[in-house]
Amino acid sequence: MVLVLQNSQDRDITLDEVRISGNNQFCANNEALFLNSNEKAIIIIQQCNNGETGRKFKGMINLTYTIEGQLSHIISGLLIARVAEGSSISSQNICQDAETNELCEGLDIVYGIGYRDACCGEFSLCC
Repeated sequence: MVLVLQNSQDRDITLDEVRISGNNQFCANNEALFLNSNEKAIIIIQQCNNGETGRKFKGMINLTYTIEGQLSHIISGLLIARVAEGSSISSQNICQDAETNELCEGLDIVYGIGYRDACCGEFSLCC
């Protein structure tokens, strides 16, 4: 499952966990991710079974995040989407070049947060 999330808080946050439940399953990504105010990030949850292409996915999403100096917060919502056929959100050539030239650390800086994870998930590069 690929999600694009945006920090709509007026402050920077650390996204601690993204949980999805639906299609009789539970899956999560618990890699901490720092997001500036209004910044977007691509979140990949690999162990989710989205269902058949063209069918509706309906489930719950729970986001756990922390604002610096405060307790953790949880926000929940309903996630409804049509399952689309998978397509790469990263380029195999870019991912391969980054790995070959030891530039994987810069992928998220150049292409946006989550790009390195996409390279790893889609092509097993820069893991």
